Amino acid sequence: MKKIILKIGGMSCNGCRKHVENYLNQQEGVNASVDLEKSQALIEYDESKLTIQDLENFIEESGYKSLGLKEN
Repeated sequence: MKKIILKIGGMSCNGCRKHVENYLNQQEGVNASVDLEKSQALIEYDESKLTIQDLENFIEESGYKSLGLKEN
């Protein structure tokens, strides 16, 4: 399992955060925690089954904008 942080645009309330988090966690091989204040998701995923692009697509499918990887 690999861990990354993806930035997310368009979330404005806790309902938004919960929606994105639930959608991500419904995907096979994904364990995510979404932070509304930081507008980002900490995602642990099975890199043998999924790519970062897949994760970004899941965010888009949930109705929000993926702003790419968070740089340290």
